[in-house]
Amino acid sequence: MARRRATKRASKHAARKSIHAPKFSADHLPVELIHMVFTYLEPTEAALFRWAGRVVAEIGLQYLAPTVYLKLNEESYDRLLAIAEHPVVSKYVVKLEYETTGLQSINREEFDREIRSIMKIPQRHEFEPPGPLTSARARRSYVRQSVRDIPLLGHRQIGRLLKQTWSMYKTCRADQKKVEQANFFREKTVEAIKQFQNLKSISTSTYGVYERYLAGVKELLPTCYSAHSAFTIAPIVDASSPILMAAESAGLYVENFCCQPCSWQFFTLNKRDLAASKRSMLHLKTMSIAFASPPGTSTFRAIQSAHRAHRGILAKGHVRNLISSAPDLEYLGVTTSVIYAKIDGTIGKSYWSSLKAVSLKGLMSEGNDLVDFCKRHAHTLKDLSLAGMRLNEGSWYVTFHRIRRAFRLGQQLDTCKLGEYFISPEDRYHMGDHDANATGMIASDYILATDVGDISLNEYQEARGFQ
Repeated sequence: MARRRATKRASKHAARKSIHAPKFSADHLPVELIHMVFTYLEPTEAALFRWAGRVVAEIGLQYLAPTVYLKLNEESYDRLLAIAEHPVVSKYVVKLEYETTGLQSINREEFDREIRSIMKIPQRHEFEPPGPLTSARARRSYVRQSVRDIPLLGHRQIGRLLKQTWSMYKTCRADQKKVEQANFFREKTVEAIKQFQNLKSISTSTYGVYERYLAGVKELLPTCYSAHSAFTIAPIVDASSPILMAAESAGLYVENFCCQPCSWQFFTLNKRDLAASKRSMLHLKTMSIAFASPPGTSTFRAIQSAHRAHRGILAKGHVRNLISSAPDLEYLGVTTSVIYAKIDGTIGKSYWSSLKAVSLKGLMSEGNDLVDFCKRHAHTLKDLSLAGMRLNEGSWYVTFHRIRRAFRLGQQLDTCKLGEYFISPEDRYHMGDHDANATGMIASDYILATDVGDISLNEYQEARGFQ
């Protein structure tokens, strides 16, 4: 009897042990392999994988928040501070992505009118029922159209959905306004960024609040909402200067800065703040700036006024001084829209000894500005990308020839891309897209060609059989 009880207890214990004990512990894996597994996981997946073992959990802390996101709401700033206060996770934050684009102010009447104009919400009467003389095939088609996964909404349902989207809009606007009024919670930002000692990259979220708002609307109208509504995009807010000044105050060596779009307000700071922003860029390796254009809903007079203000900022040299404050750049990207900013007002006659790639879009070259820039960097520059450029004098055919000479007849460059419109007093060219016979492809191949000698673009086209 005693033996039977002992056997029964042992079998229960063995069964219980076999249920709870893992067959193989991830802690037994080599450390290098655990790191490799984490590199393939998203942060949410990494958080789940950390439950696989103690060693895995410890290593996984490095992969929980390599990139932190700063949204235009106070909760996001509090979360940023919470990550910064973690003794381990904060050490492995290498990138900060923040929002600069918000939602513009609009009343309920305008909201309903605008959103109805871009939304396609099928009504119940949209599918015309088949008549008595229609074929069986037409009737089957009508049934399929009626039951497919497109919401067939009535007026009450449409009204309810509009009310919900309006409520989301007001919440996003209130959060955004609170952040702006609090000057982007600069004290919280400075305190948090000081803890990110390995922070190397700072970049913007292109569509900001609008992207989050659109995702919320799509949950209500997954198949009907148009993603091309511009009315919700607001003028850009200047969130860049507080973050850069926080990085400078923390003594961080930021290597990558991408601001697309960049607020013009950034260049209207006082001298002290501009100097701090410039110091934060001393160690940059890559810089990409796309200047914001006025919102699409602005009046013609407002747009003209904004353009005059932007030209004044460029004339004062604030943009040029900020861009040239990074002496060790390896990549530079500058994009302007609507107005053609002069090369002299953006990059001037600056020289970067390590510059390997450059992308210029929407700039105007006065005289020899563009050719001189290529000559200054001919011995280091390998990738050249130009788009939407304008000359104030001369011809692009002649300019392309001179650029080719600057790069020793194509021997210095590895890649060259030309896109959009190239305009000058003597010619106007649309560079086309990906067509092999497009003007941009031909001109790019000409600049890179190393086997045709010192010939003009016209002679190159004749030699290659292009008209």
